[in-house]
Amino acid sequence: MKTVLAFCLLTLVCASADAQSNRDQRKDFVEGLLKSLIDSQLDRGRPSPDRTPPNLPPNADLQQAQVFLDALTNQSAQLVNLLRVEERSMPQLRPLLADALTIHADARMLRDDSRSVRDQRALTNSVREFDRKWRTLAHRLKQIPELGRASLRTIDSITDLNTSLSQLLGIDPQFDRNSLLRLSSSVSTSMGHLNQELRYQLHRNPIRDQILTQGYQLSLQASQLVSLVDRSDYKSIVASTQSFQQAWKVFAVRLRELNSERIQRDMLEIEQSLRDISEILWLTAPIDKAQIVQLTQTIEREFDLFLDNVSLAQLIRLNQTQNLIKQSTQFHASAHLFAETAERSQNLNDLSWDFQVLEVEWKEFLVEARRVNLPAAQQQIQMIQRSMNILQNMLNLRPQLDRRELLPVVASADDLSDRLLGTGKRIIGNSGAYPGTFRIKFLNELNELHDSAHQLHDGLIQTKSESELQRDAEHLIEHWNGVKQLVPQLRQQDQQQIMQIMAQLEPNMVKLQVIFY
Repeated sequence: MKTVLAFCLLTLVCASADAQSNRDQRKDFVEGLLKSLIDSQLDRGRPSPDRTPPNLPPNADLQQAQVFLDALTNQSAQLVNLLRVEERSMPQLRPLLADALTIHADARMLRDDSRSVRDQRALTNSVREFDRKWRTLAHRLKQIPELGRASLRTIDSITDLNTSLSQLLGIDPQFDRNSLLRLSSSVSTSMGHLNQELRYQLHRNPIRDQILTQGYQLSLQASQLVSLVDRSDYKSIVASTQSFQQAWKVFAVRLRELNSERIQRDMLEIEQSLRDISEILWLTAPIDKAQIVQLTQTIEREFDLFLDNVSLAQLIRLNQTQNLIKQSTQFHASAHLFAETAERSQNLNDLSWDFQVLEVEWKEFLVEARRVNLPAAQQQIQMIQRSMNILQNMLNLRPQLDRRELLPVVASADDLSDRLLGTGKRIIGNSGAYPGTFRIKFLNELNELHDSAHQLHDGLIQTKSESELQRDAEHLIEHWNGVKQLVPQLRQQDQQQIMQIMAQLEPNMVKLQVIFY
């Protein structure tokens, strides 16, 4: 008995030691990424603020700004530590941890800059960018219901400090106006398509004129929203957005009664754009029970179409057909159960739990469904995936791997790595200043970096499995580190050109490393 007890204790000690070792490795990893972020911006040669003449004390407002920035640096470091602990049990936090790292790096650089300027107004542009990044991150973090109280308190503290600093510098709330303009334009375009579809489908409907009039009024509102986004302040844009959302909600109720698949597809496009607009404006999107029911019906309908498109001959050509049949049966049962729950339940927690079960079944089904090489069947899969994504957002559930969020990060990495390769070829490819072996090695590494980024980008578009994306991301990170190891061997003037692009690529690579590490 003593021997068994001793063995159990030894096992527990070893397990505890392994867990502590993993935590220490993760901490070192995150701190290393933070250092890379800061170093990359320094190497990039950020515009230097006006230096303070010797022995000239800062004015009162600058002193107050320095106090705020000291506190922001400390609180953002605290947030990174808290999220680093929480992401062990919530992997979906990893992209936001990467954003928190960027926030902390920016706060530290702002704090250091504040010690070397003559006037607090020299910090205005950098604080504007910080404000935009922070407000977006704070909103997204607060949408996560499982987030710990300590993290929430720290978020509130940073928000208060950021607001005080912005008011001191006379800065209004900053938001991503370009993305907002793109999304509002998308809503306006989609409303035009929807009205055309309504005009075509309702030619014999007795309430045709009423619905078309309502649709045209909404289309006009959408156009007005685009104009406001281009030139108005935050409060005016929020008021116009909320007015459109309310009018759309009333209109959507009437459209759902038409029970048209093509109309519902246009509605999904508009509703997804409206949810994205809400996030940019830091608005909590209201839960629309009718939309949840509609989405579940869409999933069931598209799944039935998928099954209709897969012929017996196609099944015979597939290996291990029984796996596809098994996963199809399980997902169909889970989708039907979720649809029933959505219609009768008033409790979002019940819906969230049932949706997570449905999501597991969906991922297992996808592994088999991707082997069905039929364009029509793959179109149904994409429609189901889109509906699943919208449901997930509505229920405030973040996926472990958010493809919609990851896509612009990887697209940017693809573009910047291409620019990096072009710059490398131009300044190093034919240069006699380097041995031929080094030129070949460096350019090969740049080429592998771009190929890996492009492959990951294509994989996201083609909806590769998560394990395939993991491998692609690991290859990209490997070649990124390979390039970074070779850059110090370049001449100073060549380093500067390469580092200018690498500094822009660094935040994307940090995010990818946090997500896929």
